Amino acid sequence: MKIKGIIIYSLILFSFLSFSEGTKQLNPAAGDKGYLQIFDNNRTTRPFMTYLATENERLNIRVCDLGDTIYMGFKQTNNDVYFRLRDPNDNIVMGPMPVPNAGAGYINNYNEAVAGPQQVVGAGGYNAIEYVPTMTGDYYIEFNPKHPTNVNVNKRVFDLFDITIARGNTAASIIEGRLHSKEWDVNCMGGNNPFNATMYIYSDDGIITSVDFNGIQPYGFSIAANRAGVQNTGNQDVDRQSVGYDLNYPQYNIFLNEPDTLCFPLGQFGDITAPTTVTGCGANKCINLSVNQAGEIGIFLELHGINGFQANSADLLLTRSVLQGANCIPWDGRDGEGNLVPTGQNITMQVDYYNGITHLPLYDVENHRNGYTVTLVSPTPPGVNQPKLFWDDTQLGRNAELIGCDSPCHTWTGGWGDKKTINTWWYANIQ
Repeated sequence: MKIKGIIIYSLILFSFLSFSEGTKQLNPAAGDKGYLQIFDNNRTTRPFMTYLATENERLNIRVCDLGDTIYMGFKQTNNDVYFRLRDPNDNIVMGPMPVPNAGAGYINNYNEAVAGPQQVVGAGGYNAIEYVPTMTGDYYIEFNPKHPTNVNVNKRVFDLFDITIARGNTAASIIEGRLHSKEWDVNCMGGNNPFNATMYIYSDDGIITSVDFNGIQPYGFSIAANRAGVQNTGNQDVDRQSVGYDLNYPQYNIFLNEPDTLCFPLGQFGDITAPTTVTGCGANKCINLSVNQAGEIGIFLELHGINGFQANSADLLLTRSVLQGANCIPWDGRDGEGNLVPTGQNITMQVDYYNGITHLPLYDVENHRNGYTVTLVSPTPPGVNQPKLFWDDTQLGRNAELIGCDSPCHTWTGGWGDKKTINTWWYANIQ
């Protein structure tokens, strides 16, 4: 049947390939635990993909060509959840209608979810609801418990889900890297269940890094990424610190697959364009730096006499944001212990220019025994493609890692992350 541009099929084809976007990535193996959820603990502060979701909390489906088709399927065992699909202009183009518990749009089991929509993969897939878009841009899907229109704030977990884009009716026509959100909400159904997914972060400057969660152990937790930290007040040293409550700043799009670069263009790394100099005198010095695109800069002043940065010493480490063109990094002329550096003293200075900065503030992750593994996906410069990881947990009585460690790292146990926002950051490229 056909309703408002929706076509529902029950065609069975005879080929089988594993293509889908949803459960397949959140649960790489059948026994894994990683499920989308709405209204965790019945709270309006967790409105991911609900009727209350803001732009940052939507589950988006990017349509880049009018030949694209959206296929959808779900399994939600409360059997009381409604959904609707909105177009890029916020118009409702499907629903509200119940999440299916049988027939078209219902996914029976894990294998069907992993296989994808049978309309394009054939036998073994699920019988999908199909929507043919009438415009390009970000469509988004919204869910609501108990009523098609009146908002009810009740926690619901989705056992299985798949939202796939295809440009044709064969498995080869499926296009991955279209499903994205700036803030995901995931339930692992227990604080000791490992989350084994890998997700892809697309920064605003077009840099793609992947995060292997490497068996992280939350119960229900939220995932966001940005260029500042847990907040964006302009005070860089404070914004990046982990905090003991729910505070995040969704900015970057996060994907289950590597983003489709035909829809999400790749960026390029910047360069330092002139020699770095120090001007001024006394407490009014400038470290002058010129770059050809915005990024972060790390300046290490060797003032302790021992090679390499020595914490709690005269060595000084400055980290600041820079804009395209000439920048003055203010320096009061003091060392890491607050003493004025004598005029004429020879200083060894190391300047690192960071591109593709990504902060990953996660809320309510009880344990992380193994640490993250972060990999630079695109663009790939010569050399190491696994960025060093940084953090500052000093507000919570733990250490800060400001030099950077090789992933996997940043671990915690004993339920330490419960009801805290733990931030980790990295730079995709350092010059």
